[in-house]
Amino acid sequence: MRKLLLLILSVSLLLSIFPLTALAEQEVSLFINDEEIEMVTLPVFRNQRTMVPLNSGFFKKLGALAHYNEETGTVSIDGKYSTVEFTIGEKKALVHRKYDFTGIPETIEIDVEPFILDGEVYIPLRFAAEGLGALVEWDGVNKSVLVTLETATDIIPVERPAEYEEIDISELSEDDELYSWVQENRYNTGIYHKVLDNKTYVLICAGEKPTGGYSVEIDSATVVYPGKVYLVAKITEPSPDDMVIQVITYPCRLIVIEGEFEVDGIIENSADTDAEEIQFEVIDPAAIEADEELSEWVNGLHKQAGIHYRNKDGYAYALVAAGQKNTGGYSVVTDKVVRKQSGDVFIYATVHSPDPDMMVIQVITWPYTVIRFEGTGMEKISGTIQDSSPAEDISDGLSVK
Repeated sequence: MRKLLLLILSVSLLLSIFPLTALAEQEVSLFINDEEIEMVTLPVFRNQRTMVPLNSGFFKKLGALAHYNEETGTVSIDGKYSTVEFTIGEKKALVHRKYDFTGIPETIEIDVEPFILDGEVYIPLRFAAEGLGALVEWDGVNKSVLVTLETATDIIPVERPAEYEEIDISELSEDDELYSWVQENRYNTGIYHKVLDNKTYVLICAGEKPTGGYSVEIDSATVVYPGKVYLVAKITEPSPDDMVIQVITYPCRLIVIEGEFEVDGIIENSADTDAEEIQFEVIDPAAIEADEELSEWVNGLHKQAGIHYRNKDGYAYALVAAGQKNTGGYSVVTDKVVRKQSGDVFIYATVHSPDPDMMVIQVITWPYTVIRFEGTGMEKISGTIQDSSPAEDISDGLSVK
């Protein structure tokens, strides 16, 4: 009996020393424009993200005013060109551009929600600082967060078209670094970018096509934020009466933009121009686990890269799987779901790689997401899974149970 009592006391002591929350204070240095910032309250880490106290003085150093509304549970960080808004316990943020006269904020999905600990409000540093227009980097060797404020000449308060020039891929020299990069990526569907000599090269690839006659068209290229371009492209198909070569082709388009940019975007099929975008919901893993039939289906297919689907209880369920990845930190996001005039459904999704400053588990993972939308008797659900990292292959596919 005495031994049992001692064991219980020992376990209780350990639990008091090591909380069961995924929270840990760590010695980490914060720099803004190479100046180290002294923090009265140390940052904490949750889900491998640096969380900074709202009233630590950090945001004041960024030239922003931070405010917490206890009644609504909302946090606003007001900067010169934008205001970032969080809600305690919610995994999304709103970025209000002060010079965007549409008045429509940008919604950003975040992977860790703000929280309150010991009376302090904690905010994800990276999402908040980037929403204010700063560049955030992680120095893993020195355990430092490096925040760089954009200079006034770099700030672009409103969206504007990105000026670009076309490059003929056939004229690239085999000895050129650009040629090797194009050859590495041109066979996989996706949008790839490479910065070289203060220029950003963007390669838009349609993937494998059964004949000639396909082409890649650029609908728009927009500077949506300092250092970021969003591109909308579409794949056009040959008309039924067109004479085309009967060989497999890989249509691509290469452009160059002056300056250094991150590039994101979407590739649509021309056949989807008149397609109807349909609403969908992301299914929580806990809900999947609670449904024995759904759980068995997901567990049996989530390691197979592609888009798998089934019908259940008046809904169409789609499992969007990225396939095998070498580490943790990857995520799958469904960008859009459309229903074509034929009734077929097409899903656009993206695999997001872990950020450079994210500490990830060094084990093989199979990231996926499950969505559902109303509909019965779906004959065909397909789609494309674009990878945000040019180093990875793009997975396409479908299956049905």
